[in-house]
Amino acid sequence: MVMYGRKFGQDRAPLIRDRMIQVGKEEGINFAYDGNIVNTLNSHRLIAYATKHGKQDEMVNQLFKDYFEENKCGEIDTLIDSAAKVGLDREKVAQFLKSDEGAQEIKAEINKAKTQGVQGVPFFTINGSYNYSGAQDPQTFEALFNKAA
Repeated sequence: MVMYGRKFGQDRAPLIRDRMIQVGKEEGINFAYDGNIVNTLNSHRLIAYATKHGKQDEMVNQLFKDYFEENKCGEIDTLIDSAAKVGLDREKVAQFLKSDEGAQEIKAEINKAKTQGVQGVPFFTINGSYNYSGAQDPQTFEALFNKAA
């Protein structure tokens, strides 16, 4: 919660956390907010790797579960286990993650996003013109799509 407090303010952080927990429960997600915050470069590299092997959605879902529900994030052993859970070859993933393959590409994407004003996720760009950060309810998206149309 310390990071959320710095980002959103000490007064807003608990409100945001509680809202996410409530919405998560409605969607079958058991958010836990007491895990470690780590650099996610290797997680992003793993998603790119999984995408090349037709497992992007499965990998993203597993990483979200690891982070948001099991308080695991970014450790190489966790990433390897997660990749194996979605059907990727454990040894090949380990070899990939222990290299620096794809790191420069991910760093370039991160820098590009920063120059576009992205400071966190989720971040949405609609019709190339409307940028919105943070989780939005369906009515907000409907209004945004209507505005963009």
